[in-house]
Amino acid sequence: MEMRKHRRVTVRGEVEGHVVLATEIDVKDISLGGALFESTRRFNPGSRCMISINHTRGKLNLNARVVRAVLVRTRKAGGDIMPVYAVAVQFLPMDERTKETLEELIKSLADEGT
Repeated sequence: MEMRKHRRVTVRGEVEGHVVLATEIDVKDISLGGALFESTRRFNPGSRCMISINHTRGKLNLNARVVRAVLVRTRKAGGDIMPVYAVAVQFLPMDERTKETLEELIKSLADEGT
């Protein structure tokens, strides 16, 4: 007897997808064209990712392409030694609302630095 709440169907190659990995990043700098961040996860140049930026105005999701990723150091995490990568990304085309929100974020960060 089927115990599932919802009916499940077999997929025969017609559906593809990808897993969005949740990993924390430390954003070092950002512009309208891209960003530099550090992560303990290795990113492959040429791959795509979505960066979710939390700021005072809310959350901003940006699609990006990895331009460069280099090992910059290691750090201790508990009893483990973790690699830390510097990852440079180029933002992919975004809608006007997202671009305006990103511009506001950049302006507010620039104002904080002065």
